[in-house]
Formats: sequence, C-alpha cells, structure tokens
Amino acid sequence: GFVNRENINETGNNTMTGISISFYSSIGLNIPLGYYSSLTIGPEITLGLSDILNNEQKYFDIFGKSYDHQPTKINSFGIRISFVYKL
Repeated sequence: GFVNRENINETGNNTMTGISISFYSSIGLNIPLGYYSSLTIGPEITLGLSDILNNEQKYFDIFGKSYDHQPTKINSFGIRISFVYKL
C-alpha cells in the first residue's frame, strides 16, 4: 500500500495570496465520571471559507493523480469521543 516516489524535483514559484480562513464547530455531551474525569461525545465539522488555490486549474495529489480544481468546502467532519482526566 505504500507508494515510493524517487527523485522528486519540484521547481517553480508558489503564488499563494491572501490568507486561509476556516470555521470549526463542535457540540457534544459532557458526562462526568467522577471529580477528576469526564467523557465527551459529539459531532464536529471544519469548513473552509477561503480558497487559497483559486488561481490553479488542476490539483495534483502526492501520488501524481490530477483533479479539476474545486473550491474548498467541508475539510473534515466526524464524531469526537474523548476522555478527560484533570490533574
């Protein structure tokens, strides 16, 4: 499953302008398990609000496969399950 790309030689100018702005949101349930510990469960999402590669027509991943440029939308989403222990 690993890809080995040898002799990678990428040259050229990187023309990124502006800044990247994203939005992170999470909501959940905090269940106290005792005085020092708690369990948190809930959904989370990260949205991209700006497109830092808007001047590129093609996107190339690390395996060399090309994709048409699409504006950044949902970067990640999922369920967060965490155990917290206070010291």
